[in-house]
Formats: sequence, C-alpha cells, structure tokens
Amino acid sequence: MALPELLQPTDRADVGVFGGSGFYSLMEGPVEIVTVQTPYGSPSDDVLLGHMGGLRVAFMPRHGHGHKIPPHAINYRANLWAMAQLGVTRLIAPTAAGSLQREIKPGEFVVCDQFVDRTYGREQTFFDGPRVVHISAADPYCPEDTSLALRCTGAAPWLSFRGRVLRREPRVAGTPGRGGRSST
Repeated sequence: MALPELLQPTDRADVGVFGGSGFYSLMEGPVEIVTVQTPYGSPSDDVLLGHMGGLRVAFMPRHGHGHKIPPHAINYRANLWAMAQLGVTRLIAPTAAGSLQREIKPGEFVVCDQFVDRTYGREQTFFDGPRVVHISAADPYCPEDTSLALRCTGAAPWLSFRGRVLRREPRVAGTPGRGGRSST
C-alpha cells in the first residue's frame, strides 16, 4: 500500500509497540527519547527508541506519560504517523479489555483476527482528500504477525492454544475464536 505523500520515513526502528493501561515502559537499558511532529498534531507522548532481542524498537504509551489521555481523546492518527515516520513496519498494540463470552476468563490472551469498529466522533482516515483512497479492512491484521504470536505460545509452558484464545490449562481442541470489540 502506498504511504501518504507527506510521510518521509527514517530508518530508526523496525518494530513499534503502543503501551496501554498499566503498560508504560518496555525497554531496559539505554533508550533515546524522540519527539516526533506530525501533520495530525502531537502524538500521545515522546517515542522511546531502544533495542530488544536484536531488534530496533520504538515504544509509546498510547495514553501518554502518567495515563493522562482517555481513549476517546487519543490522537491515533498522530501516533501511527509518528511510528511510521521512525520507519516502523511492524506494530504491536496490546490492549486490556473484558469479554462477555464465558469461555474467555480474566487474564487470558486473545489474538484477534477481525474487529468491529463502532468508533464515531473523531477522524478515521489519513486520506482526507483531495485524493480519494479506499482501504480494505477485510483482513485487518498482519497474517505473519498473527502467526508469530500464536507460535510464540509454544515457548511458554503455561499457555496453550484453544481456537484463538490462549489459556492457562492443558491443551484442548476448540472452535475458531472471534476477534472484535471488547464486549464480544
């Protein structure tokens, strides 16, 4: 997919991580603090650049330092633009959410493959015109990253795979899970 014309990525990071509620830091050791300006305003916070496992990593707490930005006020476009500006090509955005499905218990890890976007009241695109661009949301998650996340569960003996829900229990065959909004 073509990047917006204003974006001039630098080669500073390979993987980006957005921290969420309770997830405010990631890297130990030396980090570089970078302030990124975007055409969409300021991102939630500065970006921390460092290294983990041989990868160059960019980290930003999506609610800002001190958890000061509520979810509806996060400037998602600026946050994404900042990561892309730093050269990020893989983005991980863990989130803490509840579920109304009985089989998904607190503390379990779900790898989403789809979502339902019921967002309203804020900008939702990088393409405000005059050029018209259609972006498909048919397959919203990177299949390589999804596969990697699911394969990594084999490295943790306390996790097993059931559909797309990773559980702390013996391995059980199950039906495909559903991604989606936090209450699905």
